[in-house]
Amino acid sequence: MSAAMDQFARVAHSPGDWLKGWKAKSGKKVIGGFPLYVPEELIHAAGMLPVVLQGSDKPITRAAEYLHSNVCHPVQGNFDQALRGEMDYVDGLVFADVCEQAKRAASLWQLYHTVPYRFNILFPHILNSQAASSYMVKELGRFNVNVNSIAPGMVLTDMMKKIPMEFQAKALEETVVGRFATPEDVAHLVTFLCSDLSRHITGEVIKIDGGQYM
Repeated sequence: MSAAMDQFARVAHSPGDWLKGWKAKSGKKVIGGFPLYVPEELIHAAGMLPVVLQGSDKPITRAAEYLHSNVCHPVQGNFDQALRGEMDYVDGLVFADVCEQAKRAASLWQLYHTVPYRFNILFPHILNSQAASSYMVKELGRFNVNVNSIAPGMVLTDMMKKIPMEFQAKALEETVVGRFATPEDVAHLVTFLCSDLSRHITGEVIKIDGGQYM
């Protein structure tokens, strides 16, 4: 445990040096982003390493030329590192709608710290709405990513089995097929949607409820 913590401390103290070594060893690219809302899973799936840009505890030296003094330290610190040439390990940047300061600073990065890949991704803060689903289909579609939703009915989980029997009986009566879904039923649909067999399906809400909510 001590050796692992020592290694973690070394990486945390100088993440740039570790990432340069990782790139040299793996031959892969590093994509930086501010905390929250950056789609790390998609970056991993593309064979790249997502890295949270946490700023630095060093004094701000260059960023004050471009940013107001009341801008938060993570925004100033990251931009300051970029201006000093300390982010040369980053191959691309993803700017999400974290806050107004970070969003507005994205334009400065475009002017003063160019990288091969740069994306602005805006995510709705309320995702359980039809408008949000339609938006996400279009927003992530430009990266060739399909977006679908799964809407299960009653599923035979341990928690569901604790529901009073009268409620279970009523729900079962509402189904067309006369049975509840199992976790495996839902998993099969997830597996299908994650495969190339569903590569032309996007923007759908797929019910898996045995006809309960027709």
